[in-house]
Amino acid sequence: DPKRDNPYIDDYITEPFEGAVYVQDKIELPYLVINIGLRFDYVNANVEFRSRPLDPNSIVRVKSRSQFSPRLGISHPISDKTKLRFSYGYFFQNPDFERLFENNQYDLNVREPLFGQPSLDAERTISYEVGISHQFSDNVAWNLTAYYRDITGLIGTRYLFPFVDGRYTGYTLYVNEDYANNKGFEITVDVRPNKYFSGGLTYTYSVAKGSASSET
Repeated sequence: DPKRDNPYIDDYITEPFEGAVYVQDKIELPYLVINIGLRFDYVNANVEFRSRPLDPNSIVRVKSRSQFSPRLGISHPISDKTKLRFSYGYFFQNPDFERLFENNQYDLNVREPLFGQPSLDAERTISYEVGISHQFSDNVAWNLTAYYRDITGLIGTRYLFPFVDGRYTGYTLYVNEDYANNKGFEITVDVRPNKYFSGGLTYTYSVAKGSASSET
């Protein structure tokens, strides 16, 4: 098999599975509309792997990962022309399967191998958003939205040096260790002078910070 002669090509068959269930309810009260939701996410790489990549005797069974993610959205019409809204939610993002299974044959024929890790957890986000909309006239409307997102467990890599604890090969392992946050606001003005023409102007300001620019 020419694939097996090339140490840079992964060749494997796996059967991971994932699932999600989401329920939502809408509550309409005088001057208040509430959307409540709850999502359940589940993922299982469904494989055995080495807890220590260089030790063939460290085989363990991967554990499943799951999360209940609440969602809340509130809309409040302050007047017939002004509306205030707020949303809050947890989000669960499964890692790409490539990050779980890369080099799962534990090929050491490269100078410093990179190993996937089936036990990687999901990336988890907490998101907040608040907005206000106002209609100045029948032809002009304005909208302001501000948001903040906190992201933990981003996929990164950790290098383990050789000649430590009896190891003679350095290698890199995918891990959950990076962090990021994203915040900003957006202002939109929509104009519709008549039924034939319309236009708009949008200004967006955002700041994104993180502990790494990519997985590697």
